[in-house]
Amino acid sequence: MSAATDKLFAKKAAKFEAKGELGIWDPIAIGPKNKILYILALIILLMGFSLFVFGEMKDAIALKFIGIIIMMPGAWVGHISRAAKRFYDLVDTYRSALIERGTRSLSDFTALTESSSDEIIAELKELQDAGFFRQFTVDRKNKKFVENADWLEDQSNLRKATFTCPSCGANNTIYVKGDTNVGTCEYCGSSANL
Repeated sequence: MSAATDKLFAKKAAKFEAKGELGIWDPIAIGPKNKILYILALIILLMGFSLFVFGEMKDAIALKFIGIIIMMPGAWVGHISRAAKRFYDLVDTYRSALIERGTRSLSDFTALTESSSDEIIAELKELQDAGFFRQFTVDRKNKKFVENADWLEDQSNLRKATFTCPSCGANNTIYVKGDTNVGTCEYCGSSANL
């Protein structure tokens, strides 16, 4: 866990909370606390499991049933914890690469992580959909990111555009300035009307 990533989570959590968009189980709210949740899930699961196993004694059926009921929220908390840890690790990896190292090309990212270009793009798009990083478009042909001068700046003027490229037929989801009616295909680089 990184102190810089914890600060970024705190900043984003405060921003979303001020807008009323932060739920109690949101990965942004619980990301830095995922270890605590994991330990809590283990404790709950162990309590439920011990009731289930030791239910052989008196009132066997009732204790087994109670043990199963206790294990269900423990499994749910464990699932939430695992999802929050994955999200936290993604933010930590890409925060360091994007902000501290100024990485801007897919080739550089593949050297930093063990992910393929498509996996990196999918992970970054997941983080940008959560509001962590600036919206970007990918130039897959030249293996670089477009519109990425400052990954944390205000994005109020950008809009999401989805289109099928008339040249290569690829489905694209890109971010363009609000008044733009032309987009560039991520796959072949040709222009298309939006």
